[in-house]
Amino acid sequence: MWKAIVRVLIVVLIFAGILWLGGYKISEVSRRIELKSPSTVFNLNVPDLPGNDETLPSSMNGGNNDENPFGTANANNNDNGSNESGNTNETFPTTQQTEKAQFEYSQQYRLVIDGHEYSLGSTTTVGLIRFLNNNCDSNDTISCTPVSNNESSSEGTTSTSEGVTQVSANGKYLKNEEELEELVANIPVGELATNVDYNRTSFENPVKSYTYNGQTMNRNDYSWHTSSFLVSENPFKYTCPYTGMTVTNEDNLDYDHIVPLKSVYLRGGANWTAEQMNAYAYDQDVGIDVYYSANRSKADKGPTQWLPTVNVGSYCYSWLVICEKYNLTMTQAEIDLCTTKIQEAMANGETIEFLGGQ
Repeated sequence: MWKAIVRVLIVVLIFAGILWLGGYKISEVSRRIELKSPSTVFNLNVPDLPGNDETLPSSMNGGNNDENPFGTANANNNDNGSNESGNTNETFPTTQQTEKAQFEYSQQYRLVIDGHEYSLGSTTTVGLIRFLNNNCDSNDTISCTPVSNNESSSEGTTSTSEGVTQVSANGKYLKNEEELEELVANIPVGELATNVDYNRTSFENPVKSYTYNGQTMNRNDYSWHTSSFLVSENPFKYTCPYTGMTVTNEDNLDYDHIVPLKSVYLRGGANWTAEQMNAYAYDQDVGIDVYYSANRSKADKGPTQWLPTVNVGSYCYSWLVICEKYNLTMTQAEIDLCTTKIQEAMANGETIEFLGGQ
C-alpha cells in the first residue's frame, strides 16, 4: 500500500517540477482551468435582431447588406461568439449571458424570376440556394422584395410553429396540409398485386442516354450532375439525400427510383405498355442518386417497410407525388404513414420538398 502512495507522490512531484521548469505556477494553472468555464468563455454580447424593414448589422452579415437582400440566413456561424474575422469596430450592448448563441434571423420575401412570382423564407441559406438552383438560370432577371407580416398572412403562405416559412414553387415544395390532403385524395387506394411475372428489362429496354453541357452520359451520371444535392464537382462532394453523409467518389452513388420499378409493376404498372414502362424508368423526375448501400438496403421496399434516416418527410412526399402522377396504387397503411411523417416534419419546421429530378 505504502509503495503505491510513494509512486503517486513521485509522479506528482515530477509533474510539479515540469510545470515549474516551464515557468508555470500552481496558481496560474488554476486560473487557466477556471477560464475554461462555459459561463466565462460564452459571455456573449447578443444584439437585438432587426425588424422586417431593417438589415442585419454589417459585423453579422460580413459586409454591406445592400448587396445581399436576403440578409444572413443563420447568424449562428460562430458558436463561441468570438469575432474571428478581425472586425472589432462594432459592439452591441449585452442583453443576456448564455452558454450558446441560439438565435436566427428569418425574413419572408417575394421573389420574382422572369415574371413568375414565388414566396419564400430566408431562414436557411442552403434552402435558398437550392430553391434558386431549381428555379432559375443565368439568363433570368431576379428581383426580391421583403414582405410584411400582414402581406404574408393574406397571401396564404404557411409558417410553422418554429417560424420557418414553407416554400412553394410549382409543386417542388409542399405548402400546407390542405395541399397534402388534395394530393392524397388523387391517389388510388388498394392492395398491391401478387404473383405477377416481373421483368426489369421490360422497363429498361431500350437504354436511354442524356446530354449535359454537350456531353453524353448515362442516367446515373446525369442525375448527380443536375442534382441540388451536389456540393461540388471538383473535388467531388455529394450529400446523400437518404443518409445525409458526404460522398466523395461518384462511383459510390447508385441511381434510385424513389418508387422502385418492381413496386411500380405491382401498383398497376403491369398493365402499362412497353413504351410507358420505359418512359417511367428514364423519367428523371422519379429518381435520385444516393449512396449505394442505402439504395441496396431499400431494394424494392415500400414506405411502410423502409424509410431513409434523413429527409423522411420529403421522401414520403415524393412517394405521394409520383404515385399521384402515374396513377399508382398505394395501400391505406402507406398513405397513413406518409401523411404522418410529412406532418411531423412540417411541425418540426422542416421544408418538405420533392426529392426527384433536378
